[in-house]
Amino acid sequence: MSESELLKERLLTLTERHHVQQEMNLKRSDIDQERQKFNHLKNKARREQWLMGNPAQPTPAQDVEVTALGQRIARMEQELGSLEQLEATLAERGRRVSGKLHAVEETVEKARRKLQADSDEGESSRCRGNNARRPLIGPYVDRST
Repeated sequence: MSESELLKERLLTLTERHHVQQEMNLKRSDIDQERQKFNHLKNKARREQWLMGNPAQPTPAQDVEVTALGQRIARMEQELGSLEQLEATLAERGRRVSGKLHAVEETVEKARRKLQADSDEGESSRCRGNNARRPLIGPYVDRST
């Protein structure tokens, strides 16, 4: 893959991962709210039983509501688990793409250094070659000869 394709894939992966993390945070918040409702309903049912002096089972309506809320919480936790798995998959894909991108960057850098070294070597050999052919002219050289 070319460097630009790897950069696009990395950006897409990071964007997807960020979106999934936002969904996970919202799901956690929703689960916390549902748990508070669940606990409130359970405590309300116990309080009503205590006030009525009836230690028997809660009313069928309360029982259905508490059960439905418990099932909703369980479903939301499963969805959160799926999102966590997706986030882990995206994180792994991001690491793989970053590794490939790093390898491409290293290859480009090696090629650049080699070109620079070849260029420097060519210039220095030309300079030596030109200096060898040019006669020395300076303040200490006798020009009369």
